[in-house]
Amino acid sequence: MIYFFDSSALVKYYTNEKGSEQVTAIIQDPDTYLFISQLACIEIKSSLATKCRTNQINLQEWQSAMQAFEQSLTNFYIEPISEAICRSAEQLIQTFAVRYALRTLDAIQLATFRQLPYSTVILASADERLNGLARELAYITWNPNAL
Repeated sequence: MIYFFDSSALVKYYTNEKGSEQVTAIIQDPDTYLFISQLACIEIKSSLATKCRTNQINLQEWQSAMQAFEQSLTNFYIEPISEAICRSAEQLIQTFAVRYALRTLDAIQLATFRQLPYSTVILASADERLNGLARELAYITWNPNAL
């Protein structure tokens, strides 16, 4: 299987929350190819800091999660944010921002996902608005919160 994880799904690998067990099983499956956007490298750190700041995790858990994230990056194919992805994200915003409340960073994630050269990549996202848009565009999605 081939998965593209956006940050909302990927963060579950580093924290204990709804969907974490399923995310962990997928990420640790040696037969699974895992892609993330370069954007996720920033968003995950921000998300973990927010979880610490809002007392969802303590300082020690935050430090462990940050270290685990850095160490796990070799498990992923990291897709750079190119000019073509930015143009695609702009098009997505122009076309879908009103109907789907598509936000800037989600548009970049979706644009990165769409440029992967494989026909059966699964979008892993805990954002059901983003999943709904991806399904409208005929992509396969998986929401770890929907279990």
